[in-house]
Amino acid sequence: MWGLRRRVGLLLGAVVLLASCGGGDGDEESSPTTAAQDSTTTVADAGSGTTEAPDDPAEESEDQAGESGSPAASAANKASVTIGDTRYDFDVEASVVGRCDPDFFGAFWVIASGTDDPNSSLEMFIVPEGNANHDETSRVAVNLQDAEGRDWRADEDGGGGVDAGVSRVESFAIDGTSVSGTVSFIDTYGGDGATAEGTFEATCP
Repeated sequence: MWGLRRRVGLLLGAVVLLASCGGGDGDEESSPTTAAQDSTTTVADAGSGTTEAPDDPAEESEDQAGESGSPAASAANKASVTIGDTRYDFDVEASVVGRCDPDFFGAFWVIASGTDDPNSSLEMFIVPEGNANHDETSRVAVNLQDAEGRDWRADEDGGGGVDAGVSRVESFAIDGTSVSGTVSFIDTYGGDGATAEGTFEATCP
């Protein structure tokens, strides 16, 4: 009888010992879920105390595009001519027959109306050297409906009552959808044969 009680007592003691060991391990170790929560809290505390979602790369790209802008895009379908010290601006879209074609069978062709005076007009027809599609030379014609009513032409082939070789496009450069250059103008309307040096530029879409 005494032996049985002793064995029961030993068994109960072992159970109590195992239970106490298991409880100690639980206090010292955290579950994976608890560890993850602690890690998240630490990251938030390291900053301003709040957790922010990461920025959307697509939204950042759109914002940067809007901020940087594109000068060429904003100037599309626009042209300008400087005659002497006066600059005249033209808008392709304001013209009934307006066009802005950087590759009209190899030539750069612009037809536009005055931005401030829609009755004024501009035509540029710039032919790169060696182009076999056009047998005429480059020309720039500016008809101004201002107080003086000048009709300026730069065309080495002549025309409009002007002898060949009197006026010309002196130089030009084509860069994709943009063109610019220098010209020697002569007035074909005023009757006094006035001449002037000038520049031109245009940008197509």
